[in-house]
Amino acid sequence: PPELEKSPTNRVRAGLFDFFREHPRQALQLFGLTAAPALAFYVWTAYLPTYASITVGFDLKRGLLTGVISLAVFLVLQPVFGALSDKVGRKATYAVFFLLGPLLYASVPFAGKIGSVTLFVACTAIILTMYGGGFATIPAYISDIFGTQYVGAIHGRLLTAWSAAGIMGPELVNKLREYQIGRGVDPAQSYNFTMYLMAGLLLIALVANLAISRVHERYHMSAEELDREHQALLHASVAKP
Repeated sequence: PPELEKSPTNRVRAGLFDFFREHPRQALQLFGLTAAPALAFYVWTAYLPTYASITVGFDLKRGLLTGVISLAVFLVLQPVFGALSDKVGRKATYAVFFLLGPLLYASVPFAGKIGSVTLFVACTAIILTMYGGGFATIPAYISDIFGTQYVGAIHGRLLTAWSAAGIMGPELVNKLREYQIGRGVDPAQSYNFTMYLMAGLLLIALVANLAISRVHERYHMSAEELDREHQALLHASVAKP
């Protein structure tokens, strides 16, 4: 309806879609450097107890305990990474994640092969902690690349993409495992290929992280334009019954 097209809220929504259309490279790169690690994270957290039991030889209780310990470390260190990224920069922080992450994912099958509980738990804790660091710093990274006007809206769309990754990831792993077993791979080793695939996803994210750059200044909104948008939103919220 015409009245909706003229509403301030709809203008902001339309402006966001224009934004993605005008900056497709940065939008795709941002999606790549966030969706790939999100997929790896959801796959690993979903299959951690199963992997620990089948491949490493943990009983279910020890597998679940490994996940709990790792998530506890994740929660404690998440704000630390946010503060660290303010010091060294978001791109450098993510580069560390995406360089160290593949090594850790590739080390998980090795830990299972040699039966090293310490290495397995350490890799798991660091993997989950790095995801927590990425989750904590992504709003600031969005602001660095695109400015502050649409941080909330862009972040919301990234969360939607991460949710899709969480749904598709386990299904992908099931298909890969069935394929591996069908090719004669030992069921106890059938999840190892997934670990290497997750390492590859993080390398793709590394490339996206290194390639992304701040949008050109000609696309920046002036202080007057920002003030008009904020006033329009304020009036719209006040006018609601």
